[in-house]
Amino acid sequence: MAHSVNATLSLDALAQEYVGPYMEIYFKKITTWQLHHVIAFAVVVTAAAEFLTQLLHTLSAAATRLPMNPKQHLDKLEARDKTFIFINKVLMVTFMYHMCQLLTAMPGTKWKVEEATLSNTLLPLIPMYLIFDFFYASFHKLLHLRSIYGYIHKHHHRQVSPTRGHYDAINVHPFEFFVGEYLHLVCFWAVPCHIFGIGLFMLGAVTAATFNHMRFDWCIPGVYDSKDHLVHHRVPDANFGQYTMFWDKLFGWHRSYSDTHAGKTS
Repeated sequence: MAHSVNATLSLDALAQEYVGPYMEIYFKKITTWQLHHVIAFAVVVTAAAEFLTQLLHTLSAAATRLPMNPKQHLDKLEARDKTFIFINKVLMVTFMYHMCQLLTAMPGTKWKVEEATLSNTLLPLIPMYLIFDFFYASFHKLLHLRSIYGYIHKHHHRQVSPTRGHYDAINVHPFEFFVGEYLHLVCFWAVPCHIFGIGLFMLGAVTAATFNHMRFDWCIPGVYDSKDHLVHHRVPDANFGQYTMFWDKLFGWHRSYSDTHAGKTS
């Protein structure tokens, strides 16, 4: 037990000595940023996203591939698609910066290793995903109003049969991406927890959004099903949630994959 405590204290000491100063520079002292700080932060965030994207594609080899109608697949990305993807990658970096800045400023966020518990690491994931999807599903449904749809969300639905994972997921109008990303901050403000819980939440968020835009069957029964979002791309007036269908089922917006794809491919 003593050895375990000493190891934990040593880890915290190392984190304070080597990570602490950079936390100050990156998340508290924005006026001290120099060009190399900006570049390093952007490279780390972008590289991590690309690594996770490739890892999820590799893992998908073990999942069941879902059928697809090639006539409904956006095979070639046009200049506008590539521009939106680039802009949204930049927005992803700025979001990560503001997320870390907020977490550092919030007194309820726990940072020390020994402060991590089940109640502040794993259990907060449930309300955080529910809170996010309440606001996201409502915002998503709003984007489908006829008076708004053509200006913002229609671009994303040019892809009826998404296959590219992360790249099809972020191929949206930058306004939509901005709102969707920054809605995550509401969850962190509403449900203070350990930084490990934030990390798990964001890992799950990126994973779910990526799987939602691939044609593989990933499912956690009663919690998450990648096929639900594929239904939305085929039936746009259903399944507005990103990570869970809790609110869609509650509000009567949910359509199942089996009901909408019986005898069809999309």
